[in-house]
Amino acid sequence: MTVIRQQSLDINEQAVTKQDPAKLLTLKIVLIASTLLSLFLLLGCSIKDLRGVTSESPQISDLAFFSKSEGPSRSNRPLKSRKSKVLAALPTGNSDYDIERVSKAVETWSKVIDVDWVLFHYQPKDKWETQNWYNKSVVFSVEEKGFLYGYFYKYLSTEYISNLNTYKWIWLMNSDCTYDELDVQTFLKILDTWLPAVAQPAVIGSYWDISAPQEEKIGRVTTFIEIGPFVAVSVEAWGKVRNVMNPLFNSGWGLDMLWCSLLKKPTMVEILEQKAFGSGQVVGENMFCPTNIEFVPSCMVVDASPIVHLDKHEGTQMGVYSDAIGLREKHWYRQRYSDYWDETHKSLCSIF
Repeated sequence: MTVIRQQSLDINEQAVTKQDPAKLLTLKIVLIASTLLSLFLLLGCSIKDLRGVTSESPQISDLAFFSKSEGPSRSNRPLKSRKSKVLAALPTGNSDYDIERVSKAVETWSKVIDVDWVLFHYQPKDKWETQNWYNKSVVFSVEEKGFLYGYFYKYLSTEYISNLNTYKWIWLMNSDCTYDELDVQTFLKILDTWLPAVAQPAVIGSYWDISAPQEEKIGRVTTFIEIGPFVAVSVEAWGKVRNVMNPLFNSGWGLDMLWCSLLKKPTMVEILEQKAFGSGQVVGENMFCPTNIEFVPSCMVVDASPIVHLDKHEGTQMGVYSDAIGLREKHWYRQRYSDYWDETHKSLCSIF
């Protein structure tokens, strides 16, 4: 048990009062705060200092945190699996490495989550069809030259997948991801617990700082989720995103600058502001995310289950994608949906 020794303060209160009554009030506040802090520690409690480090002899300045309820309530929602159905959508080539990598993911994932696959083959698929899992796990496939969001827009609809609405999540994946690092069971539990409209595993080696993994965090509610290499979107949110997509585009550039705003519920902002006001914090990545069930993030980066992007530029190699194409599409979305456009790339709160 930690005990703080109360230092005696040899001060003439009458003299202080004559000089400045405000000083006496300040002195009394400090003495009361010190007494409360001593009782707090005598009861076996702990306190974190302003840097977030547990201190056995905290400073009086740390009492700003002493009066807040960030202790037990900061532990966020317990992760629980709702055993939601997942539809994994993947454009892919036909190299032995592609087949080996995806086959491993199919077999591994099927043991821990309920997942079906949609494969968009931009190269001949005959080698794929010899895999013993193919007919059982793949609910739709097509052999067609194309690229990412061109496939997603065209085929991820009830016109081609009649039972699309029976899935809770659609996972939009690039062909050049590795899956060994991705803990899909944990990732799905986090999705099912927090129910973001759009989410992404933190990307190891990401171009965007906000997408890079942060240690000791489960995830962060953000204003930005990159269009790749792996995006999880609820089926409900996918319907809204698809409604604003240009069917002639295929890169997805620009969608990541608007979908967090497009899918944001007014209650999300209200609850964040109430949380910040009640805890004396500022909305940002250092604030703990609200735990109330009404708090539904529009976008979330999941740090607890990162992924590696190989970044092979396969679209460029096939001649179906270039930076010029992406920039042109991005400009169109910016002009069309300027009310939703957001390039801030901020974390609004963190989950520990």
